[in-house]
Parts: sequence; structure tokens; C-alpha cells
Amino acid sequence: GHELCLISRKNINQLNINYSFEKIAFLKLNLAQEKNWDDASLLYQLKSCDGIINLSGEPITDKRWSEEQKLEIENSRINTTSNLMKNLRKNKINPKVIINASAIGFYGTSLDKTFDETSTGGNDFLANLCKKWEEAAYQKPFFTRLVILRIGIVLGVNGGALGKMLPIFKVGLGGP
Repeated sequence: GHELCLISRKNINQLNINYSFEKIAFLKLNLAQEKNWDDASLLYQLKSCDGIINLSGEPITDKRWSEEQKLEIENSRINTTSNLMKNLRKNKINPKVIINASAIGFYGTSLDKTFDETSTGGNDFLANLCKKWEEAAYQKPFFTRLVILRIGIVLGVNGGALGKMLPIFKVGLGGP
């Protein structure tokens, strides 16, 4: 069976986790902060893993985008990813694969264009955020395969975009 190590800024009881793995290790650390990379448990988990899935990031739909919130959205992604890659290289840790989240926001917005993975990035806040996030991921260890996962709108009954849209549809304002 597989083992999973989950690292989060939140407490484990705040996360909606499917406990189907035989063994789960949990570390509560904010990896956007450089000081947390000295944690011995973290380094042990990184040295023993085959792959890393980096889904770091402050949710973009939870709060209004004040300048402070935009900075938190950016730092939670870019600093975490930069710190991850820097510390993997520093400690000579070469996982087989890193799957790093990004978003379709990379492409910007358009009413008439169709985008694919060869399309150039946009120039708005989300596009620039995604570009910086992906640039940080490309600083991976040399022998590690990198997969950039450009995620679309996340739908979930208890959260994501669907959780925000359902009340509007329930009162008849979401469309026909």
C-alpha cells in the first residue's frame, strides 16, 4: 500500500480528507515561511517520498481581493513553491515526480478565443500569478519530472465555486 504525508497550514480537523490510505502522516506547517523548512519531520518525509503533489495556495474565492489578500494569494503559492524547490535542491532530494498546481487563469480571459496548453499567458492578476507560480516550479531538482496541472473551476458541494454559486441558483438568479 501507499503512504501519504499531508502538509497543510490548517489543522487536520479543518480539512475534508478521505482516509482511504493505509497510513497518513500529517504536518501542520506554513511552508511559505522559510523558518518552517528546518522541521526534521518535514525533511524526513521529503527524503522518503517518491512524488510530491503541490496544491498550495490561499483560496481565491474566499475573500475580496484587497491588496493584502492578493499578496496572501500570491505568497501562499509562489513562496511555498519556491521554498519547496530550493530545499529539495539544497538537501539533494530528487523525487521521481512533482505535480504542481497552477490554474486556467494562466491564459487570462477572452470572449472569443479558445485556449490550449500552447497558448500564451494573459496579463491580468491571475495570469501573472500563474506564470510566477509555474516559474517557481520549474526550479525543481534536475532529475525530477515536473507536471504542471492547470486546474479549472473547482466544483464541490461543500466548497469551491459550486458552493458559492448554489445560493444564487436556489433563489432563481443563476440562469434559466
